[in-house]
Amino acid sequence: MAHCPGCGYKLKPWNVKAECPKCGVNIPNYNWEERLEQDAQRSEWAFAKFRRSVKYLKRGLVGTKLSIVRLVFTFVPLVIFVIPAFRLTMNLPFSSFENQYVSLLDIILAIVDGIDIGALFTLMGSEIVGGAYTLFLAGFLLIALGVVSAVLNFFVLIICSVKHKYIANYVLCILSVLLFVAAIPVFIVSFQQMDAIGLPVFGGSVNAAFFVGIFLFLVNLTLNLVTAKHLKKIDAATPEEPLPEKPAFEPEKKKHRNKQPVSI
Repeated sequence: MAHCPGCGYKLKPWNVKAECPKCGVNIPNYNWEERLEQDAQRSEWAFAKFRRSVKYLKRGLVGTKLSIVRLVFTFVPLVIFVIPAFRLTMNLPFSSFENQYVSLLDIILAIVDGIDIGALFTLMGSEIVGGAYTLFLAGFLLIALGVVSAVLNFFVLIICSVKHKYIANYVLCILSVLLFVAAIPVFIVSFQQMDAIGLPVFGGSVNAAFFVGIFLFLVNLTLNLVTAKHLKKIDAATPEEPLPEKPAFEPEKKKHRNKQPVSI
């Protein structure tokens, strides 16, 4: 509940007039010159803080050659999405490949183009091929999460560059690598199980290009570590414009002078 700035009277919800019902002071115009000066100081401090953040952001993203390379390389590992990462044979109700080199994008487009949800769950529940097919889909889920982490990494990089603290950036880079690495044995086991069953539903192998994509994620992580260390040296050697002292104008709430202590 608000208090009168003049006498500290605790205003009630029905006190809608501009004047305090206790002392009669005009509350909106009370001490307006001082409050205007306070607002000016708050604005000055906020703008100085914003200007420093923009300066750090610019330095972190494009301020050095390493920063520019890192920014560009944030997108480069996503090439794993379009390179021929699999040699695949697939004869499913919603997609078909015959011993072809295909990318993740090719497989996703084929599934989306002719997906049959009923057939999807029928295969997953099959006693014969259900286990292998579920692993196959789990591998793609891991890859999808890795791609999402890589895309998020770009936006997190921008946020982290405001203060040059890149812990979240490192976490996403490592997470992308781990997800893609974890997908490899899942696919291999899935293909091995299908070979053991002997039915020509699907099969294939992980192409060497898939490992190139993982290598690019590792390069991206290394660039992030090296660039952050380089920026830390620049920050230490570059004198920053000092921020003005943060204003502390929050007025203390005055107790109603006529309020009597409650006796127990």
